[in-house]
Amino acid sequence: MFLQKYTLNSARTNYLNQDKLDFRNEKKLVFFQSESYLLNLLRLLELKEIYHKRKVNSIYLDTFNLNDFSDTVDGEKQRSKLRMRWYDQTFNSTIKPILENKIKINNKNFKIKQDLKSLQILDSLSYNEIKKYLNNSEVLDPNILIKFQRRNPNIFISYDRRYFMFKNVRITMDSNLHYRDFYKKNKISKHDFIKKRNFHIIEMKYNDDQFNNVTILTNKFRNRITKFSKYEYSLMNI
Repeated sequence: MFLQKYTLNSARTNYLNQDKLDFRNEKKLVFFQSESYLLNLLRLLELKEIYHKRKVNSIYLDTFNLNDFSDTVDGEKQRSKLRMRWYDQTFNSTIKPILENKIKINNKNFKIKQDLKSLQILDSLSYNEIKKYLNNSEVLDPNILIKFQRRNPNIFISYDRRYFMFKNVRITMDSNLHYRDFYKKNKISKHDFIKKRNFHIIEMKYNDDQFNNVTILTNKFRNRITKFSKYEYSLMNI
């Protein structure tokens, strides 16, 4: 706990010297309608698609006691999650991952990132392979290192993401969520992923000066804002 709070407090102090654009609000809505329905809705709301659809792959790291998971479930006001992330091809490719410490302080979020060296992935990825790769990576930022030293790979999550913009509000639509933990399956291939049900997560990411535009959007969506964590959902639905 001391190390975790140190990481959060240190990160908050360092943040004060950064551009405020790094520190953002996030609101999420969950839809169970089809993707075509949602895309039509976004077009009617005059959202502009700003980037191509791509796959997001994340391997989350946590303590053996799942401290970060517990903080998420309990809604701790100061918490963080550590993950190794890359985009597009999940398997059979050479990837260039990013190590991210996503930090939440009250209702604000920001990320501390570090690029990692390239890694070749074949048709599966094992716990031992990831652990060895991470152990051989030189983690430089102390706000990542303190957390990284006490955590191990615990779940592999993959989903499709599309990117939109409404005025200066960035919106993502995540679909086709698949996941697999490393507790029951030491080596994971695409055939091992779990998919419980089909739903879509709309997430609005914005700065304080965009609050009115976010209110306009949420009123038009007519969905209740919800608390949703892919990490929490995946671990609770294994």
